[in-house]
Amino acid sequence: MYKVIIPNYIVEDLKEIKEYIFRFTFSEQTASNIVNEIIANIMWLKVFPFMYPPYKNNLRVMTIRKKYRIFYKVNESTKQVKIYYIFWAEQDYYSLIH
Repeated sequence: MYKVIIPNYIVEDLKEIKEYIFRFTFSEQTASNIVNEIIANIMWLKVFPFMYPPYKNNLRVMTIRKKYRIFYKVNESTKQVKIYYIFWAEQDYYSLIH
């Protein structure tokens, strides 16, 4: 099993996503459910780190709800998965990653 590393800046991004969803749905429960779904999908990487194909520079990309893209790298030697970015699917992430 791999260890998933979620840096503090990703935790902050998740808080911002939750706040954004709450502003548009006015539902704390909906916002929490979506963020929890994102986290649960990230945690699947403990067991299936190679579930998603390589994108670029050894980054892999997971898409959740067709709205969120999580970019991560797998380090086989240390058995770690590190989350690098979370983007809204319509964001211009291509220019931000390169």
